[in-house]
Amino acid sequence: PVFNSFRAEIIRETGFWFFIILAIWLVFLDSKITFTKGLYIQLAITTAALFRLEALFVIPAVFIYLLFRQSSASEQNRFVALFKCFYGFFFFFFLCILAVLGTDFLAQPRIAQNLYLINPYNIYKSFVVVSDGFAQTVLLKWSHSDAATIVFFGFLIALVIRIISYAGIVSLILLDTTGRKGLVEGAKNYKLNFISMILYFIVLLVFFFQVKFINSRYSALLLILSVPILAVAVHNI
Repeated sequence: PVFNSFRAEIIRETGFWFFIILAIWLVFLDSKITFTKGLYIQLAITTAALFRLEALFVIPAVFIYLLFRQSSASEQNRFVALFKCFYGFFFFFFLCILAVLGTDFLAQPRIAQNLYLINPYNIYKSFVVVSDGFAQTVLLKWSHSDAATIVFFGFLIALVIRIISYAGIVSLILLDTTGRKGLVEGAKNYKLNFISMILYFIVLLVFFFQVKFINSRYSALLLILSVPILAVAVHNI
């Protein structure tokens, strides 16, 4: 259903989805990371970020995947691969540090707003506001202490239900033992997709606590990232 909704903004979302998946596909395309391939990956991530800044979650996802993936490469070779994959971002990060030290770079409204949204203390305060508001308006006095747990796991379950509803008939694989084993196998085969799903869920969690809403356009990427994993499960059945 999400692909047929919000037509006024679908181009923005499609660009966001496409370039994120392109970056992940480029990492999977060949186990060997070269400077040219690293440039393509960085361009894909940067282009995705032009559609939505939260696309930057792919950077730590790829970083974790390349650092801990099972291979015969030595520790030195793994760090060389990381440098080849992110050398442009490393240089940009160095320039940002210089800008912070020499200018009021962080005071710019948009940058200040984004830093506020990802500040752990502000996230915690927003979470407390949401859980307290839920406790005061919905829960009985005996359940006030459980408000934070209810809000967190309620949001988690809501996202899982959305993924199942977006997947449609494919979600029936959850009813079959072979299908459930296929999901585990798919997660092992496509570790980068699985890591990306976890990190993007954290992004959605932060967004929910800070902005106080979530919708189909934002959560749909979870399903798109899960497509290879679902495909393995369907194939097993």
